[in-house]
Amino acid sequence: RVLKLNSAIMGSHDKDAGIAASVFGFVVSSAVCVCYGQLVKRCIRSRIQTFLDAWVQGGTLPCAQLAIYRGDKELFYGSAGGVSRSSIFRIYSMTKPVTVVAALILVDRGLMNLDDPVSKWIPSFANMTVYVSGDETNPVTEPASRDVTIRDLMTHTSGLTYSIFGGTPVDKIIRNKIGDDWKNWFRNTPLKVLCDALGSSPLSFQPGTRWLYGFNTDVLGRVIEVVSGKSLDAFFKEEIFQPLGMRDTGFSVPPENADRLVNCFEFTGTASVTGFVPSTAEERDRLAMPTLLSGGGGLVSTIDDYAAFAKCLLRGGTYPVHPECRFSTTTARLISAKSLTLMRSNHLPGGGTLRELAMDGFSEVAGDGVGFGLGVSVLLDPTSASGGSLSGVGEYGWGGVASTWFCVDPAKDLCAVFFTQVIPSTRIQLRSHLRWLVHWAGNEIK
Repeated sequence: RVLKLNSAIMGSHDKDAGIAASVFGFVVSSAVCVCYGQLVKRCIRSRIQTFLDAWVQGGTLPCAQLAIYRGDKELFYGSAGGVSRSSIFRIYSMTKPVTVVAALILVDRGLMNLDDPVSKWIPSFANMTVYVSGDETNPVTEPASRDVTIRDLMTHTSGLTYSIFGGTPVDKIIRNKIGDDWKNWFRNTPLKVLCDALGSSPLSFQPGTRWLYGFNTDVLGRVIEVVSGKSLDAFFKEEIFQPLGMRDTGFSVPPENADRLVNCFEFTGTASVTGFVPSTAEERDRLAMPTLLSGGGGLVSTIDDYAAFAKCLLRGGTYPVHPECRFSTTTARLISAKSLTLMRSNHLPGGGTLRELAMDGFSEVAGDGVGFGLGVSVLLDPTSASGGSLSGVGEYGWGGVASTWFCVDPAKDLCAVFFTQVIPSTRIQLRSHLRWLVHWAGNEIK
């Protein structure tokens, strides 16, 4: 109607009226487009919220929380199951990228190199051996072909195992050295003691030849302590949490925030049967500071805190100096662009994938189309990765054993953080759905 009115008037002999109608038509058409765009955004956000509600109401998850960003702009935030932005979650292995960034800060300062031998900082890692055969009481080993390096730790190619989830002879050797605290995921074991036990135990394979999820990032945390001369929690706080404004992230929850800590649950039954119960394991406690400052899985955080970390990575390693001022463009750098490029590049031997190089064991991602960088998985082939059809090559991220997850996609200028709290993350395959939802929202919400 606007266009017809415009044409009719423009066809008249009144030039001024034609110009006025043209302007009127443009304004009205623009308003219609804006209203339509807002409607589309609301529909998409409502659809994503429906997924979160369904996962909780259907008994798949105890709670759910998702935030999606394009650059610094929040495209979506939603929650279900009684959690809020102030809720504090155990993020477990989403601690690993934080630890890697902390180590890269030291690399940027010239205090250590990726190819430094770990034994330079932890003497028990000198002259390591590799398991060949036999049981835990009488293992047959051979000398390691080379030293385990800092890069090996960051990429999980060192040969170190976790000794928690598996039952191999190497797992049992480490358990026997520590004792029953392995059942508490070594929570009551000092980091130095754990590292010395790992250094005096055989590796599962020759360094740099395979991929195995293990205590690599915990050992890296100890290296950070030795190099910096600070405890891991102090280094994190001074170098990462304070600059990024991550006020509620740490290795424990202070008493005044105890009511904000979300309950942790465990799946029951089999993969085909949904259901979960509250976890009563001692390891789940986060109200007391643990003895083990685990760079591999010890942190708690809020979704806004971790989003600040993810957005820093998305920005290329920078963060706003005055985030409270929406008009300020002043930024500072957390890690160098070169270090971030290394972090999100595939470092697996021969440029391979996790499917090709991972040993049997626990992992936070499926291996198809996925490589591994420094502390994060790296998407190499979106068409073969589960839920990756809308993702860009080079998307990276990781998850935690309580089913949390985050991703950063530089090609799409997107990042996202998902929090829930149920163990183990391998029981249900939600992350492929989340990956697709995040990128669908990114494509549709402009």
